[in-house]
Amino acid sequence: MATKNKDMHILKIAALIITIFLWVILFGMSKTAHIPTGKYLDLSHCGNGIIEPEYGEQCEYNNDSACPGKCKFDCTCSYCGNNVLEFREDCDGAWDMACPDNCQSNCKCPPPESRMLTSKFRQIAFYDAMPQGENFTIASQFSNIALQSMIVHSKTPLTDVDMFIDSNITKPIVVPQPAGFVYQYFNASTRNASQSSYIAAKIYFKVPKDWYVKNGLNRTTTQLNIYHGSWIALKTSLNSEDGAYSYYTATSQVLSLFAITANKYPVPKPIVPVCGNGIVETGETPETCCADASCINANESCVNNLCTFVARCGNGVCEQTETAQNCPVDCGALVLFFPQFLAIFVTLLLVSALTISGHLRQMQIRKARKKHKKEPVMPALSSEEEQVEEYIKKHIKKGTSEREIRKQLIESGWERDFVDVKIQESRSKVE
Repeated sequence: MATKNKDMHILKIAALIITIFLWVILFGMSKTAHIPTGKYLDLSHCGNGIIEPEYGEQCEYNNDSACPGKCKFDCTCSYCGNNVLEFREDCDGAWDMACPDNCQSNCKCPPPESRMLTSKFRQIAFYDAMPQGENFTIASQFSNIALQSMIVHSKTPLTDVDMFIDSNITKPIVVPQPAGFVYQYFNASTRNASQSSYIAAKIYFKVPKDWYVKNGLNRTTTQLNIYHGSWIALKTSLNSEDGAYSYYTATSQVLSLFAITANKYPVPKPIVPVCGNGIVETGETPETCCADASCINANESCVNNLCTFVARCGNGVCEQTETAQNCPVDCGALVLFFPQFLAIFVTLLLVSALTISGHLRQMQIRKARKKHKKEPVMPALSSEEEQVEEYIKKHIKKGTSEREIRKQLIESGWERDFVDVKIQESRSKVE
C-alpha cells in the first residue's frame, strides 16, 4: 500500500512539471506572436551566424545588413518608432523621459540650447482609428504664424494615432540650413515615429508680403521644404493674395520638419553693346565702335571699325592724295599757270552771277552740314532703367518688333513685368 501511494505521488509531481512546461511554451508563443516576421523566436538558433527567418531572426552578429549596427542580442532588429528605448536612442515615442514631448522622429532629443518643439505653439490631435485614404482636417489655433491648416490621411489603416503639430519653431542645430531665406519652421510628427512615414498631408500656409519687401525677396520663389535626411523642395502653389498676405498650398507624402523659404531676385545681366547693330549703346564711341557712333571728323570714314582719313573731292579743301589733276575743283586754284586752270577760269568768267551765287550757296550748305556731324544715338543715361527705355525707343523707331525687344531684354536678365511696363511707356513716347 505504501508503494502504491508513492507511485501516485510521483505521478502528481510529473503532471505538475508537464503543466508548468506547457504554460511556459504557451507564454513564449504569446510573446513571439508580435515579432514582425510572424515566426516564433527560437533563441537556441541565435548566434550561429546564419539568419534563419523561420525562427524569427532578422539579423546575426556577422550579418546586420538588415539593420546596420542595430542587431539585438535576440537576433532581431531594433528600430525607431516601436516605443522601446534601444541602442543609441535618446527616446522613442512614448518613451520620452529624457526630453518629455520633445522626442524627434529620429528618436533623438534636440540639444537643450535648441529645442525644436515649442509648447507655446503645439497642437495635439488624437485618432483611435485612421482608415486608409480618409481625410482629417487640423486647423491652426494661432493667427500670427504661417501654418493655417493641414488635411492629413493615412496611406494604410492606422490605429491609436497621436499627432503633434508645432507651428512655429526655431531651427534645430541638428539639421543644416535650407537654401534661401527662411520665414518659419514647423514640425508635424506622431508619437509612434514609424506612423509619420504613412501619413500624407496637404498643407496650407501664408506669408506676409512685407517680409518679401523687407528682405528684397521674389514672391514667385516661395517654397515649402521638408527635411527627410536632407532638405527636399515640395511643389508649392500660390492660391490667392490680399493686401497683406500671399497664400500657398503644398503636399507632402510624409510628416517631418518643414521650412518655408524664398530667394532674392536674380541680378540683371548688363546689356552688352553689340558693335555694328546700328544703335549707339553704352560704351560705344567713335574710337571703340565707329560703325555705330560714326567718326567725329568730316574727312574720316569708318573702315573696318576704324576712323580712316578719306579725301573728298568737291568739298572745297585740297586734302591728302588730291591734286589739280585728280581734283581740280579743290586743288586747281593752287596751280595758276596750269593750262586746264586757265581754260576753267575763262569759262567761269562767262558764267552768270546767278550761277556763281547758287554755287556759293551750295558750298555754304555743304559746310553747314559738315558742322552738324552725327551725334551719338544714345545720350549718357543716369540709370539702368533709363538705359532700357532708350534701348526700347531706338529699336521701336528702327521697326524692331516688340516681341523681339522683349525677348532680348528678358534674356539679359530683366523681369517680364518690368520690360512690359517700359515697352508700353516707350511706345507712347515714340508715338
